[in-house]
Amino acid sequence: MKADKERMQILKMLEEKKITAEEAADLLSSLEAAAPGAVSLPGKNKSRWLRVRVRSEDGDRVEVNLPVSLIRVAKHFLSEINIQGRTIQVDDLEALIADALEAEGKMVEVESAAGDHVEIFVD
Repeated sequence: MKADKERMQILKMLEEKKITAEEAADLLSSLEAAAPGAVSLPGKNKSRWLRVRVRSEDGDRVEVNLPVSLIRVAKHFLSEINIQGRTIQVDDLEALIADALEAEGKMVEVESAAGDHVEIFVD
């Protein structure tokens, strides 16, 4: 079972002190919410998602959905990110990550002159 393997990986990261207990709980909640047939109970740890939507004038579509809890964990494993030939230190992204964890709703919306559209939001 894939979900059982993912749960064990989360618990192993917790045991190795790569993530905090709170981060482990968030990840486990995200796994439960993503499970087929999962029922969300009112007031019970609703998973939050960082969503990126890109629509190009040429018809290209990109959709990225990341559980916010994954962002918390990712900063423990990445030291830098390379984007279009530019290296960004993860330490420099701490403020952005903290804002993303607390934010809700649309964070960024860009419409280019060529008709390309980008949205980044948390829900």
